[in-house]
Amino acid sequence: MYDKSLLKGAIDIHIHVGPEASKVRKFNEYELARDILENGAYGAVIKTHSFETASRAALVNQQMPGVHFMGGLVMSYEVGGLNAQAVRAVASLGGKVIWLPTLDSVHEREANGKGGGIVCTRDGRTVDELDQVLKAIADTGMVLATGHIAWQEQIIAVKRAKELGVVVCPRLADLKEPPPRFWAEGVVL
Repeated sequence: MYDKSLLKGAIDIHIHVGPEASKVRKFNEYELARDILENGAYGAVIKTHSFETASRAALVNQQMPGVHFMGGLVMSYEVGGLNAQAVRAVASLGGKVIWLPTLDSVHEREANGKGGGIVCTRDGRTVDELDQVLKAIADTGMVLATGHIAWQEQIIAVKRAKELGVVVCPRLADLKEPPPRFWAEGVVL
């Protein structure tokens, strides 16, 4: 058991809700909202791998006073991959976070014995489609999360994002030991 007082005023910046096309989740956003209210937390950034969550967050916020949800979009195959138009659409719904590919990233697919995947970098540079996504994120004031792309890709993508004025939240959960170069490159500040 944990000390629930630690949740007072907290915001979970990455929590999955269902229903979701790719995975079964323990709860939906309304069940999560009740839990947040019961435990005195402030809110959460809700996420699915397949579809946008900004509209879902807005509905919960309207229907459950005291809950502060934010949503966004993963650049997955379901939304057309690296899709700047989808970024702008989600921003218009109040979206706050854009995640680079997760289950559809080259890194994740290779780790699961599958081929293909959404390419974010090539020859040490971001691909044109990612540049357009990063520009849309910068223009709309959203935050970039690095999804499940490999750390080598994260360095390249984050450097480019910073050049464009994007606020970045890199994902380090998969990295058993982030290489010193990762920190030295200024990816995580």
